[in-house]
Amino acid sequence: MLRHQRPSVIFLFAWHILILVGICLAIVLQKDIQLWQLDQLFHPGARRIILHVAVLAAIYITGAVLAKLRATVNDHAGPLDFWIVSLALCGLVLLGLFLLRIDASRFAVGVAFASTIFLAPAPYFIPRPFQPSALVTIMVVLLCAGAVSISERLGSLIPIKLAATSQTRSIKTEYYILEERIDRELIPKPRIKGGGLARIGADVIVSTGDGQLYYVELAGDSAQPRVRLLPYHVPINGDAFARADGQTGVSSPPVDTTPVEGNAEIERLHPEWFRVSDLLVQELGQRIRIFASHLFWYAKDSCWVERVSLLEGYQQALTEGSGTEHWKTLFESTPCLSAKGPNRRHGIPVVGYMGGGRMALLDDEHLLLTVGDFGFDGVASPWAVSQDLTNSYGKTLKIDIKDGASKIFTSGHRNQQGLFVGSDGRIWSTEHGPKGGDELNALLEGSNYGWPNATYGTDYGSYHWPRATVEGEHTGYRLPMFSWVPSIGTSAVIEVQEGLFPAWRHDLLVSSLREATLFRIRIRSDRVIYTEPIPLGCSVRDFVEASDGKLVIWSDSCGLVLLQPQAIKTGESLFNEWCSGCHQSQLVSGNRIGPNLVGIINRPVASLPGYTDYSVSLKAKGGKWSRERLDQFISSPAAFASGTTMDFAGVPSQSDRIAIMRFLEETH
Repeated sequence: MLRHQRPSVIFLFAWHILILVGICLAIVLQKDIQLWQLDQLFHPGARRIILHVAVLAAIYITGAVLAKLRATVNDHAGPLDFWIVSLALCGLVLLGLFLLRIDASRFAVGVAFASTIFLAPAPYFIPRPFQPSALVTIMVVLLCAGAVSISERLGSLIPIKLAATSQTRSIKTEYYILEERIDRELIPKPRIKGGGLARIGADVIVSTGDGQLYYVELAGDSAQPRVRLLPYHVPINGDAFARADGQTGVSSPPVDTTPVEGNAEIERLHPEWFRVSDLLVQELGQRIRIFASHLFWYAKDSCWVERVSLLEGYQQALTEGSGTEHWKTLFESTPCLSAKGPNRRHGIPVVGYMGGGRMALLDDEHLLLTVGDFGFDGVASPWAVSQDLTNSYGKTLKIDIKDGASKIFTSGHRNQQGLFVGSDGRIWSTEHGPKGGDELNALLEGSNYGWPNATYGTDYGSYHWPRATVEGEHTGYRLPMFSWVPSIGTSAVIEVQEGLFPAWRHDLLVSSLREATLFRIRIRSDRVIYTEPIPLGCSVRDFVEASDGKLVIWSDSCGLVLLQPQAIKTGESLFNEWCSGCHQSQLVSGNRIGPNLVGIINRPVASLPGYTDYSVSLKAKGGKWSRERLDQFISSPAAFASGTTMDFAGVPSQSDRIAIMRFLEETH
């Protein structure tokens, strides 16, 4: 039978110190505090972590003392004797946690208990020849854990090396052929949908729905963007919200969320909807402010708010990942919305995706924030918050950046998912209606936009909206600039301001979640002239116009997407550039000034039926339009047929001429 030995005092001391270091390291890293961020432990918000570490370390120390006493009292004690003592200790601690209702991390308690049961008595059963090797093994494990932390630090300073799969395709629009580049794996697919992106200089910062921040360096037209993880996780407490739903974290498998009418006890929350809503950057010389809007859960009161958190510091340090600043709370909506009780929203108490949360800078000192009604519309809840001016919900708020003070800017909203201050000072917002009635609004301070008393939408599963004052009208409230029926699932809105799309300048672009489409909206004299749908094939969560004019898109389904005019011209675009002023490439409406060019390859020269304006010199050429002859003509019409009436110098580039001829062959 295995009996314990009497290890040296030096070995015992070294062993227990290393194990304690390991326990502390495991708990700290599990809290997402890396080795270079240990100063965070001295932040007031980290006292709970310090208390956890101290209590769990005390459990291990107590176990080590009991093991020493057991070895002293009984020279013949075996492993089972030590385990019984350790298990008894852990059982008492577990009972205390239960009786005192202490909310301790399962991971932390598990680490402390496993160490107390197995590692505290282990030194008494390691033969002396193997004791140095045992210490070395523990040190190697600790060094590896530290290396993982350091590698995360390096990962925040250098581009993430992923086998990113890029997909490029062309999209035809009224004025441009667009190149859409989809990089699905540049940013790891987040656990939670949502988030947003913000322009910073020539680059952008992306926040995922679960609060991870990535800095994206936008390279040239052909190079892949460079992405690095930043160590400033948005302070959203999704795990606490998930625990309230009976899950261990936001990555846990979802439970059955089917509500049963009339029984609040089995109404479920949706951790997958508890998210970061938007990201905004304000550049102040060498310093920047990063604003993040997100939900925040108060477990004690079972209620939640929309919060704006602020991270401020030097731009270079923050974007390199070396900043030591901490997030602070700038603003919280009021009151805290309860997930329980008679005034809760029935069915699904927390509809996190109906929280709005879009931000825009009104000026250097004021921030605009949209706050949705979270489904408290007077139909699914007894309280219609949007028309009640005593709360923050269903409103656009004007927030003072200095002190977080807020006032209502506009009211009567459902779920504003887009917000943009245009070059002329007008404020644009996009808003989700119910089944139909998505809106584009021009926000005017003090105005009421009608929800839930006015909408162009209807209730799901119905053909009317039960709270409508006048069905299908906005009587008595400010009208939207435009409304989509049926709904498109609007998200962000911007005004095109840079020079990459001159034909779109000052047009609005509205993105869609449901239709996976951009809508270009031309507004003149305060009315919508037309909308042009631009199908992307990717559900658009947020997008911005980069400093060089390209559109940078954050998509739940496609990751990072770049959109710009096609750099490599196709035969079709070259034909449109050089030839379409006088010729057509399709049988649409007959000839123009010049003859239709459909099927011109191998057609007799100057022979198109119905066209009578060929020049004498071209008729005299005879023969057929071979590729060689057509190339000569496109290169210089006057040189090919002296005296031609075609007033065109020619296409100088041979590669362009080849592309045009290939296009004409394909349209045969």
